[in-house]
Amino acid sequence: MLAVAVLAAGCSSSAQGTSAVGTTSTTTVASANIEAAPEITGPADLKVTNKDVHAAGNGTPYAALLRWWRALQAQDIGAARAAYAKSVDTSAVGREIRGLTFPPHLDYRGDHEVGAFALTRLHPGLVDATRHGATTRLYTLINGAVFDKSDPSRVALVAHTPAFFEFERENGEWKLANDGYLAQMLKAHQEATK
Repeated sequence: MLAVAVLAAGCSSSAQGTSAVGTTSTTTVASANIEAAPEITGPADLKVTNKDVHAAGNGTPYAALLRWWRALQAQDIGAARAAYAKSVDTSAVGREIRGLTFPPHLDYRGDHEVGAFALTRLHPGLVDATRHGATTRLYTLINGAVFDKSDPSRVALVAHTPAFFEFERENGEWKLANDGYLAQMLKAHQEATK
């Protein structure tokens, strides 16, 4: 049985706001014009495109997340590893990507025990971003879908799972600060398919 976490959340439409937390400041970065939970009508709606990256804004943490996600969807292990900060151990990234990429015949309802929420059928939508010093935390909804085997363009199940990603600045670019998301996804997938 597939357990689905659903989060109803909207995008922030305000400009930037800053609040003091102790002696450090936290800046909330607006995520206007980004659709956190888009309507999913087919597999193409979940593919991260150059247009998505461009719309996220050049040089933003969300654009860095989308570029990384494109690498995951393309199974480009080198590009996926390059998205991480140098301090992150990326030795498991290739195994994680391969473990979360399912053959097309498992990508439909009925053929896979837990539904095929493969990386190619997931798309992160930005809910909010919070900057704390040199680190930015992105709060996202990971939008996913399983499609009907008899009609692959028909959506059988949609899920919106909350997740967050931390980015840090390295040589003027935003880089993932850890490999927690892929490691957790692979562990959950392995547990669900035992």
